[in-house]
Amino acid sequence: MPPLSSYSMVVDFDGTAAAADVQQVILDALADPLAWRSVNREWADGKLTTKQRAELQWQLVSATEQEVLNVVAQQRLDPGFASFAAFCHKHHYPLTIVSDGFDFYIHPMLRQAGLDYLPVVANSLWYADGVPQMRFCLQRSPDQYYGNDKTVVIEQLRAAAATVVFVGDGYSDRDAAHQADMLFAKDRLAEYCNTQNLSYVPFETFFDVQTHFIAQR
Repeated sequence: MPPLSSYSMVVDFDGTAAAADVQQVILDALADPLAWRSVNREWADGKLTTKQRAELQWQLVSATEQEVLNVVAQQRLDPGFASFAAFCHKHHYPLTIVSDGFDFYIHPMLRQAGLDYLPVVANSLWYADGVPQMRFCLQRSPDQYYGNDKTVVIEQLRAAAATVVFVGDGYSDRDAAHQADMLFAKDRLAEYCNTQNLSYVPFETFFDVQTHFIAQR
């Protein structure tokens, strides 16, 4: 094991740092569930990019900005995430939220938990004249599958000689799983790792992740 001070933590948001996939919760609450899930299946099958998926799905949201934020306000982080973030801060582990979702709901949820000091690399969503606008970040090409390529952040951290730890749960974490030096996975990401023979540490909550690193001290 490398010295603990050399670790950099990269954490997915929806379904990982957040207890639920927040974007899916918004869509379930404010859009036609059958319609948005149909779009999601096309994305999961590789027929749509994240950008195309998001544009189609948010067109289905018939709600005001405040109504969307009201749904966000009811969402919570993983029960162990605040403790894990405090542990990382105490021991000087850089921790970055890297998401293929949107900062629109990530920042309010982190602020509500007192964690708005954490850096966030995510796609942007904002409202202009009542209509959601989007900007996608860290794209290697305009037509790439992900809106936000998490491997770019991993490469940047590795260039600083850090051992990169990635924690994720879903489809948008697959490429990052191949690039991380240490991987924590659950749900669909764990299933994918099993098919690819990728080594990972299973977890259910961030209490499990924190316990793993406490055991190394």
